[in-house]
Order: sequence, then C-alpha cells, then structure tokens
Amino acid sequence: MIDFTFARQLVQGQIDLIDLSLRMPTSDRHKSELARLMQRRLNWLTVLAALDAGAAALLAQGWQPMESAPKLQTVLLIMEGVGQQQRLGYQTNNESPMANTWRDPFDGRMIGWPSHWMPLPRVP
Repeated sequence: MIDFTFARQLVQGQIDLIDLSLRMPTSDRHKSELARLMQRRLNWLTVLAALDAGAAALLAQGWQPMESAPKLQTVLLIMEGVGQQQRLGYQTNNESPMANTWRDPFDGRMIGWPSHWMPLPRVP
C-alpha cells in the first residue's frame, strides 16, 4: 500500500538531509564521499519523480487523496492502497478517537485506512 503524500514526505526528508550534508565545508570530506552523496541525491530524486508519476496516474483515473474525501456518512469508492482492493466505505466520525476510520456500509466493520477515493458513479 502506498500513501503518496507520506512517501513523498519521507523521500523529500532524505533529499533535505543530503542537501544539508552537501552544505558542509568540502575540505572536511573526500571527493569519493561527495560523489556518493550526489549519487544518493540523484537516486532519491528519481524515486520522487516515480512517486509523482504514480500519483498523477491515479488522479488521471479519477482517484483522489483521502485528505480531500467528504466526511461523515458519505459512501465512497475507496482504495486501501495503490493496486489494492477497491470497495465501498464511509467515515463514521470526524473526531477523535474515530478520526479517519472507515467502515463497510453493508456490515459496519472497520476496513482500515484507505489511501485514495473517488465518488460513486451516477445512477443511469
């Protein structure tokens, strides 16, 4: 399961740490270490680009991040992770301790922490 927002924050944190290391005086490090840091930064930037492409593909299909989902009893089509099970669900309560908990509309069981949602299609 991929939460693109969280994954992007983690990757950006790694890039920020490398950038911080690169700002240190260069006389304190060898050229091989500098090259290694630059390669790691490039690798993380590649991961970041892949995450952004994956998120864009989901948005193009109509999937939206859970932060934008309607709250309180609205039944939606939800996805528990990229490429994972898609099902109907609704949020039971927007306040603690039930904040962001989702339930199955048929049996009321908790269904976890979905990553994306889309509105149900209109009835023909």
